[in-house]
Amino acid sequence: VGALEAGLAERAAFATPAGGASLWLRLPGADVATLVVRAPAAGLRIEPGTVCHPDGGARDALRLRFGAAAPAELVAGVERLAEVLGTT
Repeated sequence: VGALEAGLAERAAFATPAGGASLWLRLPGADVATLVVRAPAAGLRIEPGTVCHPDGGARDALRLRFGAAAPAELVAGVERLAEVLGTT
């Protein structure tokens, strides 16, 4: 959460989860479909919100899993996500 606040505060919206292993990240105005395609080249695997939404909504959102990653990996992942967002 701290890495998201530091690296994506101006481009993204999210709520700190009370539990679980993932976080919903909204990216208003971003081309999430293109972001998902570009993410693997940056070493990221992300899920678009549409695959987790019952009616295909959440087109401006990502589901970020964090439960199995070390803190340093999470920070590096947010940094890579910010870089990829800069190209979409």
